[in-house]
Amino acid sequence: MISIEIKDNAFLAKGEENLQQTLIISQDNNDGVKGTVFEITEKELLQADQYEPNNYKRTKVILQSGKEAWIYTAVVPR
Repeated sequence: MISIEIKDNAFLAKGEENLQQTLIISQDNNDGVKGTVFEITEKELLQADQYEPNNYKRTKVILQSGKEAWIYTAVVPR
């Protein structure tokens, strides 16, 4: 996890902080993160897409259990 600065004015207008802890994709299969999986509808997933700031992207991952899930990761400039 890293902290990134959010510059998306629409996101910040919702009262969110400009520094956010977020995930980044790692090439190390030993890396992981603990969290909670929520089952939501396709409509709710699209609403979540609209909520996230513009420098986040939705990525499909395989959980330790073998199930697929979506996570939001930061798009980090290189």
